[in-house]
Amino acid sequence: MLAIWDHPRFQAIGAGRPEAAFVKLVLGVCALPLLAALWAGDGFGVALVIALNAGLRLLFPSSYVPLTQAQPGVLSNPIFARALATVAELIFVHYQARYLGLPPFSWLFWLTVVAECCSWAAVRFQSEVFNSMEDLFWTLAQTIAFLAAPEPARYVVCLPFVLYMVFLHHPRMLQRPHLPIFRINPGVQVAPNEADALSWQVPSLLLMPPAFALFVLG
Repeated sequence: MLAIWDHPRFQAIGAGRPEAAFVKLVLGVCALPLLAALWAGDGFGVALVIALNAGLRLLFPSSYVPLTQAQPGVLSNPIFARALATVAELIFVHYQARYLGLPPFSWLFWLTVVAECCSWAAVRFQSEVFNSMEDLFWTLAQTIAFLAAPEPARYVVCLPFVLYMVFLHHPRMLQRPHLPIFRINPGVQVAPNEADALSWQVPSLLLMPPAFALFVLG
């Protein structure tokens, strides 16, 4: 399945030179949370963060491990991308908790905070181990959310994510070399995103804005 992401069209996305059709798709998807917020009269500012997170990271791609950016400039910088993702993902689970009828600062939120810390550690130490720990905490948080959430929300929001992580993402990422655990940070290199990074970045970032729109409208 990873071979799909070696297609020239996806490689162009990873190099920060996507086709016009993909740019239109990204802009359309990113409009959804903004339209939902306007319709609901709630959360336009946070919807803008969700839209910017998806749009900028898809059109100006970067990678955390290895630490690369597809094009020169701040918008492609992986540290900038990680900071934007941290804010957007915490907003996302806050609204997800509200949609699922959970307290705003429940275990779902705090498990996600731990996942974010692991992601920052992965960036700082260039460690696949911390990357895997981040994935583990995200999967754990969404699995517990699935068990606690009412129907049909659990099947719409939580189950697809858990199935993807368990059967596709974790097996693929565990095949990556995990030693050494800590590496000297070589600095940010300008290089296109590899197929591994594209395989999770593109689907997750395309799905995040419509899911957030659902939370706002729900």
